[in-house]
Amino acid sequence: YYFDSKEGLYRSVLEYIVNFMKDGVNENIITMMSLAKDDSLSPAEARSLFLKAFTNMVKFACGETSLPEMVEILLREQISPSENSDILYPEFIMPMHKMFTYLFARATCQNPEDKTVIMETHSLLGQILIFKTHQGFLNKRLNIQNYTKEIDEITNIVLKHTNAILDSYSYKCGEKK
Repeated sequence: YYFDSKEGLYRSVLEYIVNFMKDGVNENIITMMSLAKDDSLSPAEARSLFLKAFTNMVKFACGETSLPEMVEILLREQISPSENSDILYPEFIMPMHKMFTYLFARATCQNPEDKTVIMETHSLLGQILIFKTHQGFLNKRLNIQNYTKEIDEITNIVLKHTNAILDSYSYKCGEKK
């Protein structure tokens, strides 16, 4: 093998994914993270950024990407981390999760380091993953081949659920529930 083993090949694939993400997605994560940490960002502005990032995540995870296998590898590593997960987690997963957590915390006037805030954000991200991990079953149930025509509807459903959760915390910002 050119990569010494199957594990070496897989590690190279993960390194490629991280580099691919750094070139595009991570730049957006860094920008949004700096905005989320900005004290002048209002809860409404944070909410808007959070929902925009969620929309992009749905389209990346469930839409027609140029590399659907990349999404599947990312999901596999999240569900059952390999010995090579140390490549993805610090370079992509953790910064992305922190960015969503900070935006959620800012939108709901909470502490981004609070365990419940981190888990709430994780739960919201999970709704996106369920559409990807259970895509085959939903395709059968809907009698379709893929999500091509349904991506906007999936996005709207995810955003509706996300908005409901955000609304449930509005009292923390002194707004009416």
